[in-house]
Amino acid sequence: AMRSPEPSFLNPDIPLPFCPGCGGERVVEALDRALVATGRSAQEIVVVTDIGCSGLSDRHFVTNAFHGLHGRSITYASGIKLANPDLEVVVLIGDGGCGIGGAHLINAARRNIGVKVIVSNNFNFGMTGGEHSVTTPLGGITSTTPGGNLERPLDLCALAAAAGATFRARTTVFEPDVDTVIQAALA
Repeated sequence: AMRSPEPSFLNPDIPLPFCPGCGGERVVEALDRALVATGRSAQEIVVVTDIGCSGLSDRHFVTNAFHGLHGRSITYASGIKLANPDLEVVVLIGDGGCGIGGAHLINAARRNIGVKVIVSNNFNFGMTGGEHSVTTPLGGITSTTPGGNLERPLDLCALAAAAGATFRARTTVFEPDVDTVIQAALA
């Protein structure tokens, strides 16, 4: 396997900002290891984020980065990839952003141009008060659904499959295969 000239694309001078027990740190570190394994240089990588906890990640990478409006990161990433197809373009987005930018997720899967989308799904808008999201389980209690969520949750992997995405995977940060799944996505 090719090896990156860099041992890590994370800035060691900026500690990761995630709350104790949050899986965000594990996702960022697994993505870093996967990016190193691609053998690409920092100049060939773009990490794209939007608002939310996952949106805290882009500033920690010493690669190209783009941080934009909530729910729009997949659109920005698609434009970047179309402008320069040789770049490795990775989106870090939450379930909240996927709900806000649902049409963007569908169209990126439909276009299938090589944008990688890593969704951190905590089943709510965690940064802004725990409001329900499109993935909150039926009956789930959140700050905006105190009597339980009345809507069936959206299955993001099934949606991506129906739209034509050729790679989909689901895991948790508690599983030892997080690195393997992210490396497979980049491949």
